[in-house]
Order: sequence, then structure tokens, then C-alpha cells
Amino acid sequence: MHITLENVSIYIAIVSFAVGMVKIIIIAPLQKDNRVLQQESKQQVEMLRKEIDQLRVSIERLAVCIETIERNIGEVRERVVLAESSAKSAHKRLDTLESKVYCSRSE
Repeated sequence: MHITLENVSIYIAIVSFAVGMVKIIIIAPLQKDNRVLQQESKQQVEMLRKEIDQLRVSIERLAVCIETIERNIGEVRERVVLAESSAKSAHKRLDTLESKVYCSRSE
């Protein structure tokens, strides 16, 4: 077999045809799938960003609610302390009255 210009051009045509077929049959669908996957992943990333933003807003709201609850608890503690001191002084007054009443009955 002699290599001639005509044979080389035929070989080049055959190889070009084979490469073109490989590109059309194998590579093009993979590239299309890759583009679809990239677009889907972009959509998923965008959804995740939105969800993270919503979580951030929810966390900020919860922080405000927690601060309000802590303030309310502090107020309730102050009221309980006042009620306990009032009850304590009332007990002392009742004890003195009881002792006076007991002493008057004894006489």
C-alpha cells in the first residue's frame, strides 16, 4: 500500500467523520446534560439562599421574642420578691396580733 495524497485525504475524511459522530453521539448529550445539571444546581443554590435568608429572619424574630420573655421574667421576679416581703411583714404583724390576742385571752 502506497501512501498518496488521495489516500491521505480519504483517511482524513474517515477520521473527521468518526470524530464528528463521536461528538454528536457521545459528547453533545453529555454537554447538554451538564448544562441542565448546572442550571438545576444554580436553582438549588438560589433556593438554599432564600431558605437561609428566611431562617435568618426567623432567628432574629426569635431573638426579639426571647429578649421580651427575659424582660417579663425579670418583672415577674421583682413582683414575687415584693409579694414575698409583703407576706413576710404580714406574717410578722399577724404573729404580734396573735400574741396580743393570746395574752388577752390568758388574762
